[in-house]
Parts: sequence; structure tokens; C-alpha cells
Amino acid sequence: MNINIETEFVKKHIKKEYQERLIFELQSKKHREKALCRFAHSSELILKGHFLKIQTAPTFNNLSFNADFFENCYIISGGENDGITLPFGDAIEFCKTSYMVAILITSKLVIVKEECENKDTCWYMAKT
Repeated sequence: MNINIETEFVKKHIKKEYQERLIFELQSKKHREKALCRFAHSSELILKGHFLKIQTAPTFNNLSFNADFFENCYIISGGENDGITLPFGDAIEFCKTSYMVAILITSKLVIVKEECENKDTCWYMAKT
């Protein structure tokens, strides 16, 4: 895990009252899963208001950003892809096929995908 990327994400995109606890949980192997659970079904409660909420997975066609957004992204998620960097397209595909919470972070874009339980999974996007 990259503590610097994760701490910056929390400070920029998480409401102040959740920041300290979330940073602690993300940095702890024992408590990291608790941090991810906070995003499973209630991302809207802890994310700052600059996120766009969408009901379908973003694709290259429906993202209205310049090509420079499509760089490598750092992933916060459960399982083997936690704390790794993947090309943007591969990271989106991982999110679409995974039932887990996933947070994708680039230098220009953050995407948060809630846990999949049905087709109504919410995605949240914000420019950084």
C-alpha cells in the first residue's frame, strides 16, 4: 500500500469528521477491511460533495474527460489488486467484474465503486 497516495486521497475527498479514523484504518492491516466497508454501501455519507454519482459503470465513451485522465491508477480494494497500480482501462474492467469496493486514484480523477449486490451499484467520480 502507498500511504502517501491514500492519505492524500482521504484529505482531499473524505469529509473531515471521517478523515482521522479512515487514515488509521487504511494504514492498519488489521483494520483495513473496516475502512473498505465504510465505502461498501455508504460512500455518499463520507465523500465530500464534489463527487458525481452515476448508476452505471463508466466507460471510455461516457467519460467526458481528456485523454490525459486515462493514465495508470492506484487501486484501493480488497483482494489481490489492493495497493497496486494498473492501466486505467484494466482498473475499470477490474471494477466492473469485481463485487468488492474499489477506489481508483489517478493524478486527475478519482472513482469510487460501491460493493456490488445488484445492478444498482453506485459509482462516484471526481476530478482531483
